[in-house]
Amino acid sequence: MTDEVRESADAPMSLRMKLIGGAVVAVILVASAWMMLRMSSPAIPPGTTPPAGHYPLSCGVCHTISADAVLEGH
Repeated sequence: MTDEVRESADAPMSLRMKLIGGAVVAVILVASAWMMLRMSSPAIPPGTTPPAGHYPLSCGVCHTISADAVLEGH
C-alpha cells in the first residue's frame, strides 16, 4: 500500500456543487409532485365551472382537459 493521499476522495464537496445538487433535487421533487397531482386528478371537459371552495388555479394546472371527459356525478 502507498501512503499517498487521494485528494478527490477526501476533498469535501464545494458549496457551489451542494447548491446545484440541492436545486436539482428540488426540481425533481416538485416535478414528481406535479405529475402525481395530474395523474390522480380526474379529466374534466373544457368550460367546467369549479365547485365552491375549489382552488383558484387554472383547471389545466391540475386536471387534464378533454372534450371526451365525463364529470363524476353527472
